[in-house]
Amino acid sequence: MKEGVLAGIFDCLDRVQHMFLRDRDDIVHDWYYKLDEFVGEVKNKLPKDTRFLVMSDHGFNIYQYKVHLNRWLAENGYLKYDKDKDANLANVDWASTSAYAVGLNSIYLNVKGREGKGIVTPEQVEPLLAEIKTKLLNLRGVDNASAVSSILMKHEAFSGPYLRTWS
Repeated sequence: MKEGVLAGIFDCLDRVQHMFLRDRDDIVHDWYYKLDEFVGEVKNKLPKDTRFLVMSDHGFNIYQYKVHLNRWLAENGYLKYDKDKDANLANVDWASTSAYAVGLNSIYLNVKGREGKGIVTPEQVEPLLAEIKTKLLNLRGVDNASAVSSILMKHEAFSGPYLRTWS
């Protein structure tokens, strides 16, 4: 028998949950059931000595609000764009930017010595992170409910030898 690794990605649950988790738990449940059956069928067809691993790339929860992090950072003075240009990462005024977001859920500091045009000194990192975290946790939605339920700092979410160089 040949040795090797086979990896498969099933993104249907991610998409179904984005579309239906808030209002249609029955649809989400049905998809979990269908995928569980399929995974079981695959596992049953494997030789007994085959290692079989199932994992998720992230958890899931209902969200009530969408927060555009770069817009929020700009409105709060942490991110500056070049004048008369579109508000996107290609037009950031890095010499005046202390924090920016890439993707949906991570904020990065523009650290001196790490980023090409970094302005945040190592001594400023922890206080700046604490300030941004506090402001985001106090952000309210239109119904005055908290728009951000929790924020994890990298050391709270990750561990290991690459933690310092990772972000």
